[in-house]
Amino acid sequence: RVWSLDSGAAITNLTFEGSSVASLAFDPSGRVLAAAGGPDQDEAVLIDTLLWHPHQPMAGHTNRVSHIAWSPDGLQLVTASWDGSAKVWDAETRACVATLRADVQSAEWVEFSPDGRLLATAGHGNVVKVWDVASGEQAGSLAAQNEGPMTAVAWSPGSD
Repeated sequence: RVWSLDSGAAITNLTFEGSSVASLAFDPSGRVLAAAGGPDQDEAVLIDTLLWHPHQPMAGHTNRVSHIAWSPDGLQLVTASWDGSAKVWDAETRACVATLRADVQSAEWVEFSPDGRLLATAGHGNVVKVWDVASGEQAGSLAAQNEGPMTAVAWSPGSD
């Protein structure tokens, strides 16, 4: 459900038949809501927040989509999937513009850097990978010092 903070009333009820939503993210303008783990769970969908109308799903993963994030300028989205990949999408055309091998097992989280030039992926392989968005090339990695999967990653504001 989507609620109004002003009135506390439900604005709409978003339903995805037979599945749960794994991740939600508003674009920077607040006019488009991205939902990951939609009807087939291996796709993401964009929803117009004026009419609460879903657009055609963004499909291409082969397993559940676990996280979705917008670029700071709202022109791209990135999805992480249990298939071990992260996909970068053009927000307007909903076309996949890059597929990144984020993890050998399962990609759990993905996040754009504050300036949108880089993105970071985390997953069950205990490595955070940093990617150059323009080239799609891996720019670096950080090995985890803990046991268990890396299930989240975040950038510090102003970080490069």
